[in-house]
Amino acid sequence: MQRNILPARSSALLTLVCCIIAQIPERALYDIQGTAKSSSYNGEIVKTSGIVTADFQDSLQLSGYFLQDSAGDGDSTTSDGIFVYDPGGIDVNPGDYIEIEATVAEYFGLTELKDVSAVSIISAGHVIEPVSRAVLVDTVRVWEHYEGMLVTLLDTMHIAGLYNFNRYGQIVASGSRLPMSPTQRGEPAGNNPVSAGAVDLSNGRNRLVLDDGSSKTYQASFPGYANIAALCAGGILTGVSGVIDFAFGKYRLHPVSLPHLVPHNSPGAPVFVDYRMSVACFNVHNYFITIDNGTNGARGADSEAERNRQRSKLASALFQLQADIFGLVEVENNGDTALIDLINALNDSVGRAKYAAITGLDDADGDRIKVGIAYNHLEVAPAGSARHISDPLFERAPLVQRFTRNATPDTLLVVVVHLKSKSCRGATGLDEDQNDYQGCYNHHRTMQVRRLIDSLERFGREKILIMGDFNAYPNEAPVKLMESSGFSNRGRGEITYEFDGAFGQLDYIFVNDALMDACSDGQAWNINSRASPLLDYNLEHRDSGLFSPGPCRSSDHDPIVAGLFAAPGRIRYVDYLRTDYSPSHARKLFRIDGKLLFPGTDNGKLLPSVKGVVVVKNGSGVSRELLLH
Repeated sequence: MQRNILPARSSALLTLVCCIIAQIPERALYDIQGTAKSSSYNGEIVKTSGIVTADFQDSLQLSGYFLQDSAGDGDSTTSDGIFVYDPGGIDVNPGDYIEIEATVAEYFGLTELKDVSAVSIISAGHVIEPVSRAVLVDTVRVWEHYEGMLVTLLDTMHIAGLYNFNRYGQIVASGSRLPMSPTQRGEPAGNNPVSAGAVDLSNGRNRLVLDDGSSKTYQASFPGYANIAALCAGGILTGVSGVIDFAFGKYRLHPVSLPHLVPHNSPGAPVFVDYRMSVACFNVHNYFITIDNGTNGARGADSEAERNRQRSKLASALFQLQADIFGLVEVENNGDTALIDLINALNDSVGRAKYAAITGLDDADGDRIKVGIAYNHLEVAPAGSARHISDPLFERAPLVQRFTRNATPDTLLVVVVHLKSKSCRGATGLDEDQNDYQGCYNHHRTMQVRRLIDSLERFGREKILIMGDFNAYPNEAPVKLMESSGFSNRGRGEITYEFDGAFGQLDYIFVNDALMDACSDGQAWNINSRASPLLDYNLEHRDSGLFSPGPCRSSDHDPIVAGLFAAPGRIRYVDYLRTDYSPSHARKLFRIDGKLLFPGTDNGKLLPSVKGVVVVKNGSGVSRELLLH
């Protein structure tokens, strides 16, 4: 936790304390806290007592300790504990029973004691039993009733966010395995139970920040977290116990002992063995050849060493994906130099020149990043020239290229896009945040989608695949417009990004009706969104022993992949099932080559033409597919 960047406190005022000490009123801790967020004794000098429950007195910690009434008042709406801010004060230890004279203060929403004038350690060895508390609360403000108290969480907690772990020693923990972004699950407007606001409210009621109680930033190591690389979203934390604090607008828990961690294992790369080829969309997180010197506008690596690390991680991810067509987002807009360099790194991993890039186009805009396409020339070939959809509405011009699959009549029009970000810089009018959970520039992104769809009308009934970073979650207007315009989201519900401890899909593969039956469900490969930024290519404030050239945290976005052109002899359910195959599913219809066929079973028994049931994992759960003789 970082505390010392906030305004400095006034020093203790000890003048004439010896003359007025008899007039200092005695107040129990629960009376000082009261039932309101702010204490009614704010600014008053008081005398109180309690047992020290947690010690964070070091100058690189919170410069204080937590104190709790030994008995409490039995009222669940008043806290029995408080934080004592006493930099350089007398050393106390957990279990000490002390009497203290100090000033009641409100510090950016936290009720505390400061300007300590006297501390007496009466006895030692006392034990405060933590209050057992479910993390799911009626409102976030319920934690106010436990502010300063020792609490044990009854829930199995899940790691939901690690963005500030290295910087401030913070983990966002949730009672939900993977909290969803509001518009990943809910509708932008409305007050119904499935609205984005309801999802956001539920997320807030079901999470706490776990904080190391330190103001030290970018620590080299974290005591108790021996395997930092194992810390990833979805990991399970049990035995979470500590004191409740409030800072920077959020309630947090400072553990008094390290919780037990059960890591979440990253899945293997998606494999589409039943499809002739595959496509992948990957935001490569500002892959720049130009080194960022702080003044040249470059956005990627700050040194050659960092660039080499970034290059190796991205090459590893692309190599393991083995896609035949890659739609790449956030490549440096410096002609073809950065794109070719990345594809050369991929070919180095392959061991031969398997991949080529679409090159030779003029830079279509002035942005520092652009989109690009790489392809496996052993499987597909460009048909005709590539072109940009050049329009001032696009900060980064979409790229269009037609491909043919070698030695087949299969053709495919590929479009790679990167819509306007949610950053509010420069937003005005309808592009300002409308407080509907769609963020800034939602109107602009929606107009970009409209322009994209209009520009593709000239291609008629061709097989069209659009992929890229839409900077919009599935229930937001840009994605809804894509779907209402006849493009199917081949991976709806997948996760490709994490922000502030909530997960959702920003990266998409869309296909039109002409390609629908030839394209599988998309699958995200969650190598990045769940991993700690500590594992990325950066060298600043990093333990060098954590670095791996593998795909984990090669970007801040996960790639999403889909298979194209199913192999013959396979028939699939029209819908997908999450349970095991059984006779109750016997009357499901199947699809082969786009045509609906007979039910695949007869009273639960496989028909003679069917030689087996194949279990196939996909983005919607698990499908049961029948393999024909």
